[in-house]
Amino acid sequence: MPGAAAILAHMQDEHAARHEIEARLDLYATIIDAREWPRLEEIFLPDAVLDYSASGASPGPFLEVASWIEKGLSMFSRSAHMITNKEVVIHGDEATSRALFFNPLVTSDGTVLFVGGAYNDRWRRTPLGWRIIDRVQETHWTSGLPDLRA
Repeated sequence: MPGAAAILAHMQDEHAARHEIEARLDLYATIIDAREWPRLEEIFLPDAVLDYSASGASPGPFLEVASWIEKGLSMFSRSAHMITNKEVVIHGDEATSRALFFNPLVTSDGTVLFVGGAYNDRWRRTPLGWRIIDRVQETHWTSGLPDLRA
């Protein structure tokens, strides 16, 4: 049976990993809303595969899908991504997470549109911190936008 010190060390490492992943999810929203596209490499590994097909993108490599996100959001003057209800499970140097998102989008004439859904991510611990290696985005609902799932 492991000693108390070993158990506490494991708990602290798992807590720190969970906290970093939650912080990276928040950072993703900040980067997207600030339109700081090059900073997405702080979130995704270069060989990550992203599936935003629920919003109309073809699943594919990180850079291709990031370009699609940039193009799509260029139609709006502002956005305010909120990522909530974060569930993170650590498996050593890998992790999974599921987080809900709520995204108001503001058009140039001030109209506010909304989209909500979930991000399902697979993470890998790297020397630079936790990074997403695989993401599947789900669109659950929209308001004022066409049904993106159609």
